Amino acid sequence: MIGKENSVKIFGVFDGHGLNGHLVSSFAMGAMAEFLQNVKKSTNIAKLDDDQVQKLIRKCFRFTQDKIKIQFGHYLISHKAEQKEKEEERFGKKMYNNVDLIPEDPKEE
Repeated sequence: MIGKENSVKIFGVFDGHGLNGHLVSSFAMGAMAEFLQNVKKSTNIAKLDDDQVQKLIRKCFRFTQDKIKIQFGHYLISHKAEQKEKEEERFGKKMYNNVDLIPEDPKEE
């Protein structure tokens, strides 16, 4: 959103999920703000066209993802493994290892 004097206002919602989701969402908010502040030093965001803004947003997202992976990578990987184990206990290992669970293509019959 472009405000007074061609200033740019960017709004975001950072909603963390899980036990420590608030930590990751707060970190993501800070990383995005850091990226945009650095861009602001060298680029007049208000003068960018829509395609350039979309590219900027994608770069910001990738920057933030990379920082999250560096900061929380070990937690995210170990947590994902724990979650998979719990789901396997609840639903059975076949859920993950049985190719019969993949629907057949009716055109092949």
